[in-house]
Amino acid sequence: MRARLVCHTNMTIDELKSALVQLHLWPEMDQEHPDLKARQTEILASGVSSDIPLVNETLVGTIYESHTQTWGVINRPAGGRYVLRLQHPDAQALRRAAETVVVGLKQVTHGRHRVQFPEPFEVQEPNTASTAFWGHVLPRGRWALALKERPTEAFIGALTLVMSVILLTASSPWGGAILVPLVPDPHWHTWLDGLLDRFASATLMTGALSWAEVLFHWLAVRRLPNIRWELH
Repeated sequence: MRARLVCHTNMTIDELKSALVQLHLWPEMDQEHPDLKARQTEILASGVSSDIPLVNETLVGTIYESHTQTWGVINRPAGGRYVLRLQHPDAQALRRAAETVVVGLKQVTHGRHRVQFPEPFEVQEPNTASTAFWGHVLPRGRWALALKERPTEAFIGALTLVMSVILLTASSPWGGAILVPLVPDPHWHTWLDGLLDRFASATLMTGALSWAEVLFHWLAVRRLPNIRWELH
């Protein structure tokens, strides 16, 4: 199986190589070694044939993730845009290798370089163009992700919170001082005050349930690895 990862970064080629050396992903042998050249040819031959000339012209080098024994090639088709192609016959090993590369690059360059993986990772079956599953790099701020993936609940929670504050204020002694001149009849004033209390309670409950949904989703995404994998 093979995976294609697109990395956007402000690192130069030498800086990227240095980061890969720190992560023990850059082989010690020369990149022109016949064994590495054979790996490059094998990886490129398993992909889309039309990509081969571009990759060869913009090739950065070959990488190797030793824990999963996964080989890969990196090319730079445009400034600030690197494409990593990983290959391994086992899907689980390929996923672990991708996570190692992504997490490692973000860690060793944190605070010095911008490293982003904005595009989903495409993992394809051997010798086919069919996609087996996708990988999405999750942001470090999981609360922001929870809000993004539960926008309706977050909007309802924020709206009902504002409404609850308004209604509770209107039914308080402060609000009563304003309502008494508007509704001088004590019976109608009592009825209106009770109505505002009930509306405030209803909006508070609705808001609490909405925020609880966002909270539970946040707790769920907190437990996810750095890459979320989804079947195609």
